[in-house]
Amino acid sequence: MIKLVAEMSLQELAAYVATHLRSRQLPVVLVGGSCVSIYSNNKYQTKDLDFVERYHNQRSLLRSAEGMLAKFETFLDKLSSQQTK
Repeated sequence: MIKLVAEMSLQELAAYVATHLRSRQLPVVLVGGSCVSIYSNNKYQTKDLDFVERYHNQRSLLRSAEGMLAKFETFLDKLSSQQTK
C-alpha cells in the first residue's frame, strides 16, 4: 500500500514524484537543497523538491535541428518549383 503524501519522508516523496514524471515520459533529476538534505541525513533541512529535466539540452538541440531541417526542406521545395517554371 502506498503511503499518503503527507506521511512520506523527503526522500520517499522525491522518489514518488520522479517516478510519476518518468511514467509520463519526463525523466528528471533531483537537485538543490533536497539532495543535500537527503545526503546529510537531514543535517541541512529543506522542505522543497527541485527537479530538472534530465535530457533538456538534447531535446532542445533536437527541436532546433528539426526546425532547421523543416526550413531547409521548404527552401528546397521553393527552389525546385522555381526551376520547373
